[in-house]
Amino acid sequence: MTAPTCGLAEVKTIADMDLSRIPFRFSDFSGITFKRCDFQYAELRFAKLDGCTFEDCYMADIRGEFASFKGATFTRCDFDDSHLPFADFTGTKMQDVRFGNAEVYRTDFTGAELKNVNLREVNIKGCILDGVNLEAVEYDHSQREEEQTE
Repeated sequence: MTAPTCGLAEVKTIADMDLSRIPFRFSDFSGITFKRCDFQYAELRFAKLDGCTFEDCYMADIRGEFASFKGATFTRCDFDDSHLPFADFTGTKMQDVRFGNAEVYRTDFTGAELKNVNLREVNIKGCILDGVNLEAVEYDHSQREEEQTE
């Protein structure tokens, strides 16, 4: 069974679009470029966004449990207050991205490149961080694995 593509199978770039509050559960948007799109409150549970490019996108308050962003690129994006546990960010590249107060516990960031990423007040318990390249990443007050025992 193939994941629904929401009629976007031939689309390569989506720009300046309000995609907020739309239920994209189990959809496949792999390889699409999103520019200046608003995803606030979008439902991305189990969605496949592998190899996508996100530039200047507002992704605050999204629900993306088990969403896959493998190999995606994020530039100047805002994930504040988003709920992304068990998401897959393996091999992603992020620059100037905010995750303030987001829930990303048990998320896989294997091999990701994070440059100027804000993880302040973020729940990162149980995240997989193998081979992650960190540059200018803020994570003060994030909940980390060692805090689980306190």
